[in-house]
Amino acid sequence: MFDGFLLFTQGRGYPDIPTRRFLRYLVEQLHLPAYCLVDSDPYGFDILATYKFGSMQLAYDANVLRVPEIRWLGVFTSDFEEYCLPDCCQLQLSSEDRRKLEGILTRCYLHKEAPEWRG
Repeated sequence: MFDGFLLFTQGRGYPDIPTRRFLRYLVEQLHLPAYCLVDSDPYGFDILATYKFGSMQLAYDANVLRVPEIRWLGVFTSDFEEYCLPDCCQLQLSSEDRRKLEGILTRCYLHKEAPEWRG
């Protein structure tokens, strides 16, 4: 019996509106768990945040587009320390990556709904 739903972007980047609405329908109506497989970098984090909290550009539609139940599936930055991975497995953040990350960390939903993501 199939009891899960795996969602991954596979190079598509940020999710479009129909994809987000369809995923929300599957989670709400069919009660399927949703997982998001993204890179462990600021852009992957932002893609996951778009699914979970909605996009900043469509904040007025967040209630029908967001999927708060979605879970991150993939490598966490904490895994490097926990599993003693060598430094060669980790790429340094570029200045653009750092700017992206700083912008994400200022978003209000990270303070209200997911303060643990800021850690």
